[in-house]
Amino acid sequence: LTVVVVERGTVVLERMYFGTTDATPWWAGLDLTERNLLGTGVGVGGGFVFAGEGEAADAESQWAAQVRIDDPSILGTPFGAFLTLQHIDASEPYRIGGRFDDGRPQNFAALGYTRTGGKAGASYDLTPLSRVIGGVRVESVDTNMPDAPTRITPEGELENVDLSLEPGRSRVVTLSLGFDRDTRVHPILPWNGTRIAVLAELGATWLGGSYDYASALAQFGKWWPIRSRAHVVSLHLTGGLILGDAPLFDLLFVGDLDKLLTPRELGLVLSTTEPLDLLGTSSDEQRYGEIGGVVE
Repeated sequence: LTVVVVERGTVVLERMYFGTTDATPWWAGLDLTERNLLGTGVGVGGGFVFAGEGEAADAESQWAAQVRIDDPSILGTPFGAFLTLQHIDASEPYRIGGRFDDGRPQNFAALGYTRTGGKAGASYDLTPLSRVIGGVRVESVDTNMPDAPTRITPEGELENVDLSLEPGRSRVVTLSLGFDRDTRVHPILPWNGTRIAVLAELGATWLGGSYDYASALAQFGKWWPIRSRAHVVSLHLTGGLILGDAPLFDLLFVGDLDKLLTPRELGLVLSTTEPLDLLGTSSDEQRYGEIGGVVE
């Protein structure tokens, strides 16, 4: 029996945030994690992104910051704990006119809101490769709601716009339960193994929040090596379901599913570009939804 051990650096570059769109002239940021702080096994990470003032009406600059700490094994036990703190200062575009397939910024106005809070929880290792996670999320939301948000439809009619946020101050309080099984041989460039992640979350006024809703999100990934680990075929399934009165930022966003669109960066929406529609079957009006998925 031959055992080969290779030392790997513990600093992980999670994401690099940078780009430009018609709606946002530029944005930039970075997300890093130290997975083994001073050899203690504790992970510490954080991210920051800043976006310049957008082109939509009433748009302002946006920024978001997040700090994370995670101990997957407290004192060598199967129990772990984590804490995430974040602040988001958003100026999110919403449609006020134009055709639904016209993503020019002049067809949008900006909704300003801030989110401050975090999530704390615990985990338990069922096996060395799978664990269950429970958490509590508390956020304070301050929304600068327009007096009467409306839009002009392509037929010239005036209709109200539901921005899915309470005006003024509101709270998001949720309980969550998740399951994660990860048999990948490498966390960044896997060539074999599977990854399954499921998360259910419940928000309720009886918990002290302002929104009553439930969500279920799931991801599955499978990797197969072809002859050697230098060539890989993989399959990925992602899906979600939202029930009830969810806040805007907890709804499914088209950019998080469609890889041809700009995703939310630390919760910030930076683009108004409509989806590429080669077959003429998509709904360009649908930027947020309550059910969705993607197969890759």
